[in-house]
Amino acid sequence: MNMPAETGVALAGLTAGLIAGAALNWRVFADSPGLERAGARALACLAAVLIGALAAGASVFAASAVLLAGAAGLAASAAVGAAITDAREGEVSDWHALAIAGAGLAAAPALHPVLTWPIALAGAGLGFGVLWLAGWLHARARGERGIGQGDYGLAAGGGLWVGAGLIGPALLGAVAVTLLLALARGAKRRSRIAFAPGLVVGFASALLIERAV
Repeated sequence: MNMPAETGVALAGLTAGLIAGAALNWRVFADSPGLERAGARALACLAAVLIGALAAGASVFAASAVLLAGAAGLAASAAVGAAITDAREGEVSDWHALAIAGAGLAAAPALHPVLTWPIALAGAGLGFGVLWLAGWLHARARGERGIGQGDYGLAAGGGLWVGAGLIGPALLGAVAVTLLLALARGAKRRSRIAFAPGLVVGFASALLIERAV
């Protein structure tokens, strides 16, 4: 059975995006403790590409737009890379956040065909604002920073993808996943908990579910 030309072009865009994301991860992982060696970096990049391909591949079936597929490939690979570095080091690279945001800007017209920029930019603002407010309240109550600076960038970038209407479900999903991961590893009350993995899963799940229904 022949593949439709639109799907083939979208797959090519997805592949290009994943390759760009892998190149970005290769550079960022070079500064990550434990991932400096080429073998470890290669495995981490491969994991990011494979997981990113599974998530971003849905865009090929939901819409055959090559730009959307390419942006999804780049953003998904960068998002998985951000989750890996946060889990290992406790910080998110600015390059990962910028890649997700840039890809979100490129994909916005396909994701939000009506009122594109109000929806996308409001999503970014709400994602950043809600997380900033939560961090400020935590700092006031506990006297210490509870949310890393890179998490704000991830939330803003994710907001460009899901739009203003899905910020609530995305962040609730992020909190739920983070709590489950903390329980699974037996984290103590004062121990550091990586938030980027939860943000990635929360925003990706909200976007994929919204595009599937």
